[in-house]
Amino acid sequence: MRLQRGDSLIGLMMGMTLGLLVLAAGSRLFAHLQQTQRTRLQSSQSRQDVEFALDRLARELQDAQYVGQAWRTRSQDRCDDDFCDSSSDFTLLSDRLEFTLDRNHDGRQDNNECGGLKVAQGAVYLRSGCQNSGWQALSDSTTVTVEGLQLQLSCSVATGWLRRQVDIQLQIHPPGKPERPVRLRRTVVLRNLLPRAVQPLYCP
Repeated sequence: MRLQRGDSLIGLMMGMTLGLLVLAAGSRLFAHLQQTQRTRLQSSQSRQDVEFALDRLARELQDAQYVGQAWRTRSQDRCDDDFCDSSSDFTLLSDRLEFTLDRNHDGRQDNNECGGLKVAQGAVYLRSGCQNSGWQALSDSTTVTVEGLQLQLSCSVATGWLRRQVDIQLQIHPPGKPERPVRLRRTVVLRNLLPRAVQPLYCP
């Protein structure tokens, strides 16, 4: 009768140790893959948020300084309604764009009739109110960094009326890839013509 030998206690312990090491390495790899996938999804969502913000701004910006019943307040030599009587009705600076528009078509400027775009602390903000508190963040700087805002205003005059176009460019950085920025661009033609007389105010 043959005697059968089993594994020694040391062999069993070594096998269990190796198995636990493999299991731990697999768990760490799985957790890393999960975190990478989560980061990619968040970055993709944040980029979509920035693109949504740009598209929303473009839709509003094309109606900048619109006023209901404009034929009563505007002509080739005058522009004296609430949306064409101050430099704050259309302002383009190096770090922001602000404008007004008559959302409810009544000719009077209300607090919710201001729009705009700015970049601050790595996030993009849209303006929804005329007061300083009217800026709303539409991206998360922890998942994607927004910077490099560039605004360019082009003006031309035809038959006594001022035509304008705004070129917008944003640069965004996905997390962990600062060397691979993504550039987003929009070109917006403003539909509301203004008298040539106000060119120094809105298109210097």
